[in-house]
Amino acid sequence: MYLSFGLVFILPMKAIGPASWGLFATSQAILTIIFLVADRFALQIIVNFGVIEEQRRQATSTAVLLDTLFIGSCTFAIWLGRYDIGAFTAKPELAPVLALFPLVACAFWLRNFTLMVAQLHIDTRGRFIIDGAWIGATTLLLLHGHYAGWLVDEIDMMYITAASAGFSSLVGFLIYSSRIRFALSFPFSLFKRMVRFGVAQFGSAATTGFLAQGDVVLLASLVGDAAIVGNYDAAKKFFRGFEGIRDAVVLFVYPAVARLSAQHRSDELRVLIEKMIAFMAIVIVPIVLLVWILPIDQVFHWVFKGKYQLAPDLFRLLSFAALAIPFSMNNYVLLGMSQVRRLFLATAITVAIFVLISLIAVPLLGAKGQGLALVASFWVLGILSVVMVRKLTGISLRNVSGRWRDALEFVRALLRRAFGRRTSNHDL
Repeated sequence: MYLSFGLVFILPMKAIGPASWGLFATSQAILTIIFLVADRFALQIIVNFGVIEEQRRQATSTAVLLDTLFIGSCTFAIWLGRYDIGAFTAKPELAPVLALFPLVACAFWLRNFTLMVAQLHIDTRGRFIIDGAWIGATTLLLLHGHYAGWLVDEIDMMYITAASAGFSSLVGFLIYSSRIRFALSFPFSLFKRMVRFGVAQFGSAATTGFLAQGDVVLLASLVGDAAIVGNYDAAKKFFRGFEGIRDAVVLFVYPAVARLSAQHRSDELRVLIEKMIAFMAIVIVPIVLLVWILPIDQVFHWVFKGKYQLAPDLFRLLSFAALAIPFSMNNYVLLGMSQVRRLFLATAITVAIFVLISLIAVPLLGAKGQGLALVASFWVLGILSVVMVRKLTGISLRNVSGRWRDALEFVRALLRRAFGRRTSNHDL
């Protein structure tokens, strides 16, 4: 669903053009960083403490309080300093976009909260419905705006974002309103434990969020042309296909790592990690080869009608970062093993190198310099997280290289199951 959602954005990217899209992408990157940090800092309390029934109301109250204070203060600060941000980035036209931050943030607030409630109850159907409402509303508004002629700039995109997020929030509230309960008072010691948990998560959440979206913000700050930012974000929209594959695997790997680690099943944990790296490499490497072999320049020209001419080369450059994904996924292994300090150390070092390369390369190479910084950050994070996980679990890269046999056997089993089912249906 998320991969198809990325394709939906091709329509407004063509409609409003690279410059307007660059301004919208910059604002969305800032907003995404804020909500990524808020999810880890505040809303994760719902899951980690709410699994105990007796603490669920207290956890919900604490999470809502911290989440509201954090998002409210960040949003107000950006709204207050919108003209200064526009002047700092040499993009005064960014100020009217940031003026709509409070509206968009309010629209997303309840949506993200109900998504965390869905995670607490392991309700994948509810999560799918909430996300589907968001994606469906966005798609309908984009189509209407395009064909009715009112979708013309970044301001229109902000209103579409607010409206679709608000609709998704309403759907989430209708699904989970009966399960949401608050506690007006509870022991201060429990409140302190929850706050300490959020503060401990804050560092890794901030660095991880910046690694996910900070490249667009940095590029917008270092170049004066918003169209360059728009071209870079267009390339990254396609690169997110690789991240979509990673996130799909993480849905299975992360809880499995957490369970095996908690049960001290070290041998099975080591095998799982080695298979994760090998399987991801087998999937991603051929796709990267196709990116370089196929005439993607013509595809981008056909899709965007020649408006994003820098995007194909940038996408090829970013694909080198995809090759590091099998290794950088060990970042989630550290999270699943509750190695918060190691996770923060790995991401903090990566952010420092990422920012340094950006400051040097972007003034010299523009968007390609930002692409190089992103590639470097993926590889640095991959190397650091592999080294840390290896010390904790004893994984072996030699064993990883031999796991391709398991992948082939997995494919064979799927084919046997598929053909066996087809044969049985035919016999019936």
